[in-house]
Amino acid sequence: MNMTFDKKMAINMGIVTGFFVACAIGYALYGYYKNRLSAQAYNVFTARFEEFEKIIAGQNLPDQKLIDAVAADYAAYKQSNYGGFLLALKADMEALRNNNEQALEDMSKAVALLSFCDPVLYYTYQTKYALMQIDSSDLTLQTKGRLALEKLALNSKNPVRDMALFYMGYQPFVDNDQQGMQTAWNRLFDNGVPTSIWGQRVQSLLNFTA
Repeated sequence: MNMTFDKKMAINMGIVTGFFVACAIGYALYGYYKNRLSAQAYNVFTARFEEFEKIIAGQNLPDQKLIDAVAADYAAYKQSNYGGFLLALKADMEALRNNNEQALEDMSKAVALLSFCDPVLYYTYQTKYALMQIDSSDLTLQTKGRLALEKLALNSKNPVRDMALFYMGYQPFVDNDQQGMQTAWNRLFDNGVPTSIWGQRVQSLLNFTA
């Protein structure tokens, strides 16, 4: 599967992740942070992510100074509930700068540390990790990534399941595999109407190629 995890796709994913973060703030803030360290880590993560989001909105790349700062934040708060999310954010930044090996290494560590305190972010970064594996040059990792993506797409409890379904159908779309594409993408529509932002992206792709 040759699905390119290029800068443009990474930026698009980052923007969508920002939307999910905004929706999850209330839940995360009031539902889980009883621990002072975790509360501090949450505030740091939110501030760093907002900074990252502004960079993405301007179609720019995060500089090394910001990446180093997030790495330092992770070192300071890795024992908190949001330590894994800080490392995942660093991986996102590395990916945007095409530091793919470092991004994959960071995300591999991050997903093992992710807390379920924020299910939206948890599953978003799990999906990103699957995509990074698929795009690696390691055939074993590619296989693991495909299996992980399929599992995420079939998990009815996954709040960002549509994101996984989109990417499940994307490569068949590129390969003109109508059956494989429809198997994944039909689940993003209800009576022909897109049910999410990912369904809207599918509709845009289909309209573009019509």
